[in-house]
Amino acid sequence: MSKVRIKTLLDVTANTTGTAVAGIKGKKTFHVVITGTATVVVEASMDGSNYEQLLTTTADGIWENDAPWSRIRAVSSSMSSGTAKVYMGFEHRND
Repeated sequence: MSKVRIKTLLDVTANTTGTAVAGIKGKKTFHVVITGTATVVVEASMDGSNYEQLLTTTADGIWENDAPWSRIRAVSSSMSSGTAKVYMGFEHRND
């Protein structure tokens, strides 16, 4: 049996590197919500030290990724007003 879970990767009003979330396998859906001005980057890593960009945006949107990254985090930059939020939805299996 599986259940959809949602993690908040970022909810900020200033330039911030969010805390990495570990152990998420399978398809992930990212929902970015920006009010005001900001650049949001979602990054992934296999080792927790070297991160690769999965997406970069300055606008609201939804993106998907199904690669088996060991860690995922979100980063906000170029913020001059408003908020930047990133939510990650994923399927959690109980098997």
